[in-house]
Amino acid sequence: MDIHFCVIGGRAIFLDLRRNRYFALPSRTNGAFVTIAGERSLGAIRTSVFDQIAVGAMPSGFGFAGSHTMNSSKIATPESDRLAAQEQAATSPALVLLAWSAVAVAKILVQLCPLYRILSGLEKSRAKTVRHKDFANMDRIGAAFRKVHPFMRSDGNCLPLTLAFVWLCRRFGHSPALIIGVRVNPFSAHCWSQDGAIVLNDAYERVQPYLPILVS
Repeated sequence: MDIHFCVIGGRAIFLDLRRNRYFALPSRTNGAFVTIAGERSLGAIRTSVFDQIAVGAMPSGFGFAGSHTMNSSKIATPESDRLAAQEQAATSPALVLLAWSAVAVAKILVQLCPLYRILSGLEKSRAKTVRHKDFANMDRIGAAFRKVHPFMRSDGNCLPLTLAFVWLCRRFGHSPALIIGVRVNPFSAHCWSQDGAIVLNDAYERVQPYLPILVS
């Protein structure tokens, strides 16, 4: 299992999917890691290598984990969102029911399953999609989720809401990305969906302060 990381404000933040936790390194070790990472602001390292770093050893010339969708460095910087379009989009009771069901399943999975297993299943759904961009159809899906949002707390539900949204979009043949981002001072994490530079299920202004640490 790889350890995902991003470098923000000179600080390396790590996400351990095995334990569903974020953490940082002590200042001295952090500086050495950031120097080795160089211009790489997002990526992953092998668990065996990180275990050495965590105890103060900094292996010289260690390699980063191979590139894959959950550690892509090519995610576009957000530029806009689809919230206004979703307010105007027509949806249906059947689609709203699907959104409710997907959120309910996602909330149970988040409570019971390690994050790496959930994301592994999400990756399989990506492989089955017909990759095409139809923002009008995704807006209809987004409109269905907007009818679900008022019945859920705004904090602490971004992960199940985004999991459900991405799963449902992929079921209808789209391939949006799920992004987990972090910020520092103070530290917080957030999850949203994006297609290119367009935020699909959140406000651009809300996700803009976060730097991606994992893309799926």
